[in-house]
Amino acid sequence: MIGEEVPSDQYYWAPLAQHERGSLASLDSLRKGGPPPPNWRQPELPEVIAMLGFRLDAVKSNAAAYLQHLCYRNDKVKTDVRKLKGIPVLVGLLDHPKKEVHLGACGALKNISFGRDQDNKIAIKN
Repeated sequence: MIGEEVPSDQYYWAPLAQHERGSLASLDSLRKGGPPPPNWRQPELPEVIAMLGFRLDAVKSNAAAYLQHLCYRNDKVKTDVRKLKGIPVLVGLLDHPKKEVHLGACGALKNISFGRDQDNKIAIKN
């Protein structure tokens, strides 16, 4: 083997790569306008707040970003986050070493602080 010359056309028989649709088939139902998977559901607000304390940073980051989305122009959700003690958890994530978690918490707190409810602003400050 060592010292043997390898013919230049050794791999001439290899078939060309073909596009396969099989890897995307499972995602077809998730496309816009498609039905959601049969056992998928929106998480409840207490679940999302609990996810802020999960051990995986990606879960914390996604939970904070989802709270930011939920709180946008929705005073009831903002109040519910405060009542469920979500604000202190978000404030605690401001010191998180991962940028994604930190930015998610900042965005959620920003949306919670916008509005007329002074109690949310006081909860963030304290």
